[in-house]
Amino acid sequence: MGSLGRSSSSSDKGETAIPTVDAEEACALLSSGHQYLDVRMWEDFDKGHVAAARNVPYYLSVSPHGTEKNPHFVEHVAALYGKDDRFIVGCRSGSRSKLATADLLNAEKQQKKQSRAGSSHDLATPFFLSSCGSVMAPPPHESDGSSPAAEIPAVVTADVTAARDLVTSAGHRYLDVRTEEELSKGHLENTLNVPYMFITPQGRMKNPAFVERVASLFTKQEHVVVGCQSGKRSELACIDLQAAGFKNVKNMGGGYIAWVDNGFPVHIPDDKQATPTPNA
Repeated sequence: MGSLGRSSSSSDKGETAIPTVDAEEACALLSSGHQYLDVRMWEDFDKGHVAAARNVPYYLSVSPHGTEKNPHFVEHVAALYGKDDRFIVGCRSGSRSKLATADLLNAEKQQKKQSRAGSSHDLATPFFLSSCGSVMAPPPHESDGSSPAAEIPAVVTADVTAARDLVTSAGHRYLDVRTEEELSKGHLENTLNVPYMFITPQGRMKNPAFVERVASLFTKQEHVVVGCQSGKRSELACIDLQAAGFKNVKNMGGGYIAWVDNGFPVHIPDDKQATPTPNA
């Protein structure tokens, strides 16, 4: 493994080379302001992760029967990071992050081919780190006029105190995107629930009717606070809703865990009356 911008990883098929850095350099980059994107599955991320990391799974499930790739991976990453953001892409061993980097590079190429009108929200150019992930750095600014077909607005995240004020005093409605099992252990008052993910024997599976179900409960102009257990799923849910035309959705940072930790009121079903101890 070489230093940033000097060593690269590429196939024999003429694919784009991806410069590599070692783990020590990656740590230095994090200290210098790079962000961290973890592409492991949610359950792996919840067991431990880099401080302040954001999580967009590259695979939704892995089983003896194969893997299910996240069909919205590139769109979600593009919505979370601006064209000038620098970030490290990591997984458990570096294999998924290498695939993720290749997809992001290919998406950037396609964007440049598809449009020549206006400014862009281009994805940054990635560098592959075999043991930890891939360092993403913005490419030199070129006046090529490239732009994606559509730009998804950045997700607005309200901290848990601000979210409480919005749903209790400012007329916002609350959408809980946790599973029904999670909801049964405790939730906010006047909550509407549409799971963003389902738990299956093969792992977590995205709810294919999520946007359609939300659209049956809320208008696209309503002010909605979206929450989950820790704030990760709700952030991705907000991206999907904004892409579908919802204008006023906000993510609740920290999720239900932060709500409980702050001592805010919760509703616990009669058969679950006990001090709530949500899992990460």
